[in-house]
Amino acid sequence: MHNYHTFIIQYNVYKLRKLFILIFVLIIPVLTISKSKPETSADNFYELKKINQIVIKLIKDRDIGTLSKYAHPKKGIMFSPYSDLKNNDNQIIGKKDMVKTYEKNEELVWGEYDRTGTRILLTFDNYFDRFIYDMDFIEYNLNYDSIMGIGNTLENINSVFPNARSVEYYVPGTEKYEYTDWKSLRLLYEMYKGKYYLVAVVHNEWTI
Repeated sequence: MHNYHTFIIQYNVYKLRKLFILIFVLIIPVLTISKSKPETSADNFYELKKINQIVIKLIKDRDIGTLSKYAHPKKGIMFSPYSDLKNNDNQIIGKKDMVKTYEKNEELVWGEYDRTGTRILLTFDNYFDRFIYDMDFIEYNLNYDSIMGIGNTLENINSVFPNARSVEYYVPGTEKYEYTDWKSLRLLYEMYKGKYYLVAVVHNEWTI
């Protein structure tokens, strides 16, 4: 009889363990997925839209001092010349270093040129001219969390910044160049302590 009761107790413990494991397997992924999704309420969208209107104007005016206030406090801002984001190749400038880096006017490596693979060696100011505001993007339509400018370059924004909200300014190509002269500028934002901050400025264009 004693052995029977022991068996029953051990069997019930075994079933409880299996139940806990099942709960863990089912619940943890749900929590992880829900946590990783960007917040998309109407209030958050309004906040994103408001912040983006300020940021794109600061970029157009090249007001680096004020723009730095919208840089992510922890991550800074990644600058990528194309949509293939490479953490080791792209410049990531911290919130406190933005103005100093711009005013220093030293050449920095920003990645590699398409086609040639040679290093993009430019001052912050010259990089602005070529790979940030090379078109008057503010005058064109914008897309939230969707992409219009797609070429042959790898698109890995979602894997590098899975929690970011994306705002893309897209300049369509012209018939003269068989529509391959399109350009786009994507601004990526992440929430930090209840507020959106800029985490990446991604330029894109037709690539080979």
